[in-house]
Amino acid sequence: MRRLVGMKHKKAPSPGFTIVELLIVVVVIAILAAIVIVSYNGIKQRADASARKTELSQLSRKIQTDILQSTGNTVDIKTPIGFAEASGTTVLDTPLESAQELTLYGVFDTTNSPATVSWSSMIELSPNNSSNNSIKLRTGAASSDTARAYYSTSSQTNRDLTKNNIMNTASRHIGWVTTNGAMIYASYDTQSDASASLTAHTGFNFSSVTMYSATAYTPVAALVFAQYHDATTRQQIVQWLNQQYTVGL
Repeated sequence: MRRLVGMKHKKAPSPGFTIVELLIVVVVIAILAAIVIVSYNGIKQRADASARKTELSQLSRKIQTDILQSTGNTVDIKTPIGFAEASGTTVLDTPLESAQELTLYGVFDTTNSPATVSWSSMIELSPNNSSNNSIKLRTGAASSDTARAYYSTSSQTNRDLTKNNIMNTASRHIGWVTTNGAMIYASYDTQSDASASLTAHTGFNFSSVTMYSATAYTPVAALVFAQYHDATTRQQIVQWLNQQYTVGL
């Protein structure tokens, strides 16, 4: 057989992917990755929320157990919706919406320098709208030794329940403010209550608690309940905070 000269043999097609096929694979992988990330984030958020609920429930039981052991008395409290031990903003486990009842406790250190203090927020429920939706523990004017529970509602604005002789001591203090819809009460340490009536209002709306640091004070802890605390309950919680954070009352 004669050898055929100049004839070329065709190569078999390459088994590799085309650019279009590769692009399709990349798009599918990206979609699957996005689904996995979204699912993971949802699972993580639910796990974090469950962990927060567990921690707050355990805190409630600890408060009640500690009070029972130290005083022999029981205290009727709901599970807190917020607890913080560092400066910054902490999201409430359950947001307050049109709430008529709530209680905020705050522990903070002062530095015996009232001259540096001028209407400064220490611990507040957020978001804060000073015209109709605000509750906070704050200082007074510069050179003043007063500490105040500031509040505003949809019908009352720029109000203070004032206590004297707080900011001129280098020590630790406990402040609190509570409302039952008709009245608001507040005080610091073991001083007598200050109170005022609350006219009809639409309620408080808060989603977090914020603690601020300044040269004149440092926040230590904040505790929030979606519940009004009467005088007996307040006294027991204040004494629990006193022991827990070595306030010295």
